[in-house]
Amino acid sequence: FRIQKIQLDYQKIHFEKGLMVNWFGGEPLEALDVIENLSKRLIDLCKAHKKVYYAGMTTNGYNLTLDIVKQLKKLHVTQYQITLDGLPHNHDQQRYLATGEGTANQIIQNLLDIKNGIKSKTIHFNLRTNFTKPMLSQIGQFSEFLEKNFLSDDRFGIFWQVVGDYGQLIDDSIREEFCSENDYSEVILKQAIRHRNSVFETAMRPAGSVCYALKRNAYVISSDGLIKKCTCDMETNANRFGSLSEGIDERKHEAWLRRKILPNSKCYTCKKRPICHFRACKKSHFCPPNLYFFDQMLSKLTDDKNFYTEI
Repeated sequence: FRIQKIQLDYQKIHFEKGLMVNWFGGEPLEALDVIENLSKRLIDLCKAHKKVYYAGMTTNGYNLTLDIVKQLKKLHVTQYQITLDGLPHNHDQQRYLATGEGTANQIIQNLLDIKNGIKSKTIHFNLRTNFTKPMLSQIGQFSEFLEKNFLSDDRFGIFWQVVGDYGQLIDDSIREEFCSENDYSEVILKQAIRHRNSVFETAMRPAGSVCYALKRNAYVISSDGLIKKCTCDMETNANRFGSLSEGIDERKHEAWLRRKILPNSKCYTCKKRPICHFRACKKSHFCPPNLYFFDQMLSKLTDDKNFYTEI
């Protein structure tokens, strides 16, 4: 960002309870100076208007050292999603440096340093795993690895997702490594259900599966200052609604948000509709994946005191 050129509409903050920023990439820690400069301005803005400010980050974790986490905590960054794609040898086949060197051992060491070096309960980490067919035979072993190293600490949760085509697939041959729906079901119900899964917990609540891109007060700000909604469709004109300097095209934004449930559709009478309101994804007309495991997951979550409030 060229910070001096950004024109923020300060008036809109009066209508909100606060501001939440989620740093996303690419890899956001490659621009730590930008995060620091913008965070300080946003924190000052919220303080001036007596509004809450908090932040999260989606990162590969390679540069997320203990010292960096301490620095980011001062900037109100307390929620992290960190990618760990299986055991080290699996992860290093999918996520490696430009030199070809693996990244798993560095990421794991960073996480262990953070777990042991920070006692604050306000920081939380979702360990996201994107799994493929070659990883299926070792999911149980990976699950045990997570239990041993991280999941006894309730600041750590998991989010398991299948690798798939989200609109930017270059090599079509990689589809051979995509898991089937049955594969995904088996992994979730046999392994993921054993652990604290804060993503599923949120997704099971009323409106919990409504996509951020279909929420009125959620925006994506790209590195060139353009305003968008969806992080999985960054290049299309339909996903561009203005810029930080020019403001938002409200008519186009309203058209994007419009999504009607037809009376003759299965969604209209669905008992689980309050979870997603037919707004789980702008591009998809399928149910959100967690609804396929609703009964099993709900049974598991009712045993978790973090999921509900006792009366």
